[in-house]
Amino acid sequence: MKTNFSNDSPYNNSIDSTNIDSVYRLGFDHIAVGIAVVSLSGKFIKINRQLCEILGYSYNELIDLTFEDLTMPEDIKERLAWSKSILAGHTRKNFTRVKRYRHKLGHLVWAKLTASLVRDEINRPSFFIFSIQDVFELKETEDALDVALVKLRNAYKEIDKLSSIDAVSGALKYDALRKQIGFCIEQFNRHKVPATLILTNIEQLKSINKSYGKEYGDRALRAVASRLLDEVRNNDAVARYFEDEFIIVLPNTEFRPALDYIQRINSGITFRLADGSVKSVELSIGASQISEHIQTSNDWIHEAKTIMFENKANKKPAE
Repeated sequence: MKTNFSNDSPYNNSIDSTNIDSVYRLGFDHIAVGIAVVSLSGKFIKINRQLCEILGYSYNELIDLTFEDLTMPEDIKERLAWSKSILAGHTRKNFTRVKRYRHKLGHLVWAKLTASLVRDEINRPSFFIFSIQDVFELKETEDALDVALVKLRNAYKEIDKLSSIDAVSGALKYDALRKQIGFCIEQFNRHKVPATLILTNIEQLKSINKSYGKEYGDRALRAVASRLLDEVRNNDAVARYFEDEFIIVLPNTEFRPALDYIQRINSGITFRLADGSVKSVELSIGASQISEHIQTSNDWIHEAKTIMFENKANKKPAE
């Protein structure tokens, strides 16, 4: 049956369907959503004024195009698959997606597409109705939200990072170092990748705390941590162990380069006292290169500590 709509607007053409009457009665040409009646072959049959305004075309320009002409190529496949599926009776659901369309002026328009299949009185597919809602402001809000979420994730990462930092020295807490120690052990067991663990002890920290106060003991800790951190590479790690001890893990490092690192950190560490004078900090150091008998972090640390005590005992007494 052929239904005619008499109206002076060029947007109102005739169409072979009774089902379009309800759409028209709702104000097809005045609704604030772009609407297109599309044939089963994909041709525009009827379009409203709002669709032309969203896409920037006049009625005569737009009526000769198709949604495929206006859609980004990578966005077409999914909608075509839905069309084939609903025409074959495999689904009865509408198709709804936020998609990009080419505006006449060349820029992209973000719009929410809802596609429906209309059937006639004996349930045969008759035509599609596509509604297009401009979601530029929504997309801007969504993009702003994405940026905010990225910032929030980065903030959480920073909080997580700060929670792994020793507040006094600025080095890692030991718990944050365990994973890297375990990784070095695993890499050695699997691929014989070398690594060296260094243990340092501030020899006079207790006397500094007793003589000058804990504030100056903390200064000594920060001075040591600063030197240790300044001399490591990006993939190395420095952590405060016990009160006066630090652990340095040097992945993929033979013993000789580790000794070079020890030489760089083993002199010239100082901090200032209340009167402005400079006090030196001395370190006891033990280094252990990973080997077959090291299977746990405790094994490795114990070996480095044993070497540190041996080195300490072998030092010449101060004159």
